[in-house]
Order: sequence, then structure tokens, then C-alpha cells
Amino acid sequence: MTYCQRCGAENPAGSRSCGTCGAVVGKLSWKRVMWLVASLLLVGVAVYAVYNHRPLQPEDETGRRKHKEHEYYVEAVAFSPDGQYLASGSWDNTIKLWRVSNGSLVRTLEGHKDYLTSVAFSPDGQYLASGSYDKTIKLWRVSDGRLVRTLEGHKDAVFSVAFSPDGQYLASGSYDATIKLWRVSDGSLVRTLEGHEDAVLSVAF
Repeated sequence: MTYCQRCGAENPAGSRSCGTCGAVVGKLSWKRVMWLVASLLLVGVAVYAVYNHRPLQPEDETGRRKHKEHEYYVEAVAFSPDGQYLASGSWDNTIKLWRVSNGSLVRTLEGHKDYLTSVAFSPDGQYLASGSYDKTIKLWRVSDGRLVRTLEGHKDAVFSVAFSPDGQYLASGSYDATIKLWRVSDGSLVRTLEGHEDAVLSVAF
């Protein structure tokens, strides 16, 4: 049995040309074998990456893979008032803060116990609010990522959060069909707005 140097097809012994592509045939060299193996490996890696919906990540200076992306769907994004940062909330229960100028990850905020549904910056850019399926709203300090407080009171998933223009109040809409108004300074509940007959998916001042 002889092999085509061009396409690798098998041909009967003594054949001078490939029955598949017409090229001159001969024994398959080790270089050809290694090239075919390497090509198959690269194709396999590419198919795996596409199937998992994740781009191939570059290596850092230590040779280790960088894994900065969210592990699941991104549900919400918001720019900081000065446009320097972008916050993203994901179904992996985390919030990531990115630097817009170069796309670098500033920090990851962890604390929610279920999917993130909404993120919003305060008007002065000092705080970030997040709503989640865990029925809570969390208030984070942007400068260092510290969790300032957790607002509890909704009976179901929180779908939307929004700061008032003066930054003194935070509104939250929930699957429990209510809107709650919170005082940002101390996290106290100001009032609950009732009247909807189904989930409140969006709030705005």
C-alpha cells in the first residue's frame, strides 16, 4: 500500500499516481504524519472552543491560561458615569468590573448566591448596586470592591435596580410584583409600592 503525499489517500501498491487527487504517490513520511496529527489536534481544540462558546485565551508571562471571562450568561451591563468602567452581572453569580480603555479586568465582586439580573452605578460613580435571583440587592463600593450592605425584603427574585438622580434612593423591581424604595445612606426601606399583578421587570427614576 502506498500513500499520496498531497492528500494522504491510500493507493494500491505500485501505483504511480493518486486515484483521488492525481498527485505522485509514495510512502507517507514521518513529517507528513506529524503534520496531519498536529492539524487534527488544532482542529479539535478549535471545535471544542466553539462548542463551549468561549474564545481561546492567551497565555500570560508564566505560561498559564488567563480565565477572566464570566463562566455563564451575562444578564446585565452598565457604564460608570465617567465612562471609565463597565460592570457586568452574570448567571455565574458574580459581577465583574472592567476598565473601558483597555478591556482589562479590575476586579470580581462575589457575594450573591444566585443569578445576577441587574447592575447600576450611583450618579457619583462611588457605588454599584446589583439585583439577583437570591431576592437581595447588594451595594458595593467601586473604589475597592467592598460590599457595603445587603438589602433584604423582597419575597422573590429582584429583576431591576436604579438610583435616583441625587443618589439618595435606590429603587428595586421584583418578581414578587412590588417595587421597593431604599435609602442608600443606611439601607433602610422607605416604602413598598404595590399595584402590579405580575413581575416588575424594570424601574427608572
